Amino acid sequence: MPLALVYILEQEHKPAARTLQEQHLLLWAYRYPELVQTTKLENDFYPILATIAIDYLKTLQTELKLTVAELELFH
Repeated sequence: MPLALVYILEQEHKPAARTLQEQHLLLWAYRYPELVQTTKLENDFYPILATIAIDYLKTLQTELKLTVAELELFH
């Protein structure tokens, strides 16, 4: 999916890139770091890294004015 985003951006299809981010990529992007944050690990490196990733995603979402689709994720 990230490669699809790069291709779409190279072709200058900005509306399609926005849709891909809002309805697909960002929908799942938070899931993995959230799981890492709640998993009991021997050291704090990965939970801290997950927090940084979530902060980055939130900043990206705010600066690009992206609205993430609200769908129930099945895992």
